[in-house]
Amino acid sequence: MNKMCNKSKLNRKIRRFLRPILYLVRNVILKKRLSRIINELPCIESGNYKILLSEKIIIYRDTAQEFVKQFEMIDKGFLKHLPSIKITKKNKNLNTTFCGQIALLTANNDWKIFDIKKNQVLSILDVMSKEKYHNRYEVFQGKLVMTYLFDIKEGIVEKLIQNIPRSTWGHDLIIRNYLRILSDQLSYLTQATIVCDMTCLDILENIQGFQYTKLNEIGRQILEKINFDYKLPCVILHCDVHFGNTLFDGRQLYYVDFEYASNEVFLYDIFNCMFVDFILNHDPFLLSLYIKKDINMFEYLYEIFNIMGMNFNEERYLDYLYIFLLARLRFTCVMLSKSAKYQKKRTLKAEIEHFRLFCNYLEEYDDKI
Repeated sequence: MNKMCNKSKLNRKIRRFLRPILYLVRNVILKKRLSRIINELPCIESGNYKILLSEKIIIYRDTAQEFVKQFEMIDKGFLKHLPSIKITKKNKNLNTTFCGQIALLTANNDWKIFDIKKNQVLSILDVMSKEKYHNRYEVFQGKLVMTYLFDIKEGIVEKLIQNIPRSTWGHDLIIRNYLRILSDQLSYLTQATIVCDMTCLDILENIQGFQYTKLNEIGRQILEKINFDYKLPCVILHCDVHFGNTLFDGRQLYYVDFEYASNEVFLYDIFNCMFVDFILNHDPFLLSLYIKKDINMFEYLYEIFNIMGMNFNEERYLDYLYIFLLARLRFTCVMLSKSAKYQKKRTLKAEIEHFRLFCNYLEEYDDKI
């Protein structure tokens, strides 16, 4: 027994002795790694930044679930537990100083640096990307609530939202936030300019122009479900509105990720939120409310259609979902045409499955009606 106690004490002494040495070695290794990573940041001149390293490394890729889980739970009480990497300008005379505690490499190989204390995030952008962002920002400025704050040389600075993730919402909050989206769409479309009108046949012809055989077949099947020849106003839309592209702080919805903004059928964003929630979150709640003709939802839709010079016909309400699917199909074709070859096969297979799942769900209700 005494031997075991002595051995345990000796082990503790060795650990106490080795810990600072290992900590020092670890810091040297991490600092070298961080210096290499920071020097690789686009649009940052070499030597402009210094790194102050403390206990833990928190360079993340956004494909890592660990980042999502930790970052979504950040609050003021959590700050003291945050590992800290400060990325700040050496030259104090520069006005573009930005200090952050988290560096994130996104799936698109873009960098974001987070300042948790000031609630700001710097997106590192080159001149062309910054110009694209501003072109989109000007379209939606004052019409949708966005996170943009100001520019610096290296990119744009946005407000960092303490987001309450969709996965934690109950059905009451889901419908409340969806009605917020409808209200925002109503406000935006009231001020939007109609670019052109399209028919469903026009959309199908666009799809056929991409020569994706299976998507063309799905397009023809969807067109057969639409019982009227609609003339559809098109406006510039976000084109990817869903709960993953909105940030909710408990009071306000903020819209992010405007990279797909383009001219589209006016009802696209309204139904895209239902589609994504059904497919990616595996939750048919919003879709089922629409199919059951939820009063609050339909009140907004009557107003939105009226603004666009159309009548929202309850008897044909499934038509509008199929019109959205047709527009989404065209959007998918456009995205596939821009994808790298190695991505196309996988993306095409996944999208075909998504359309079939959604259509099957609609057909089940259609048969009951």
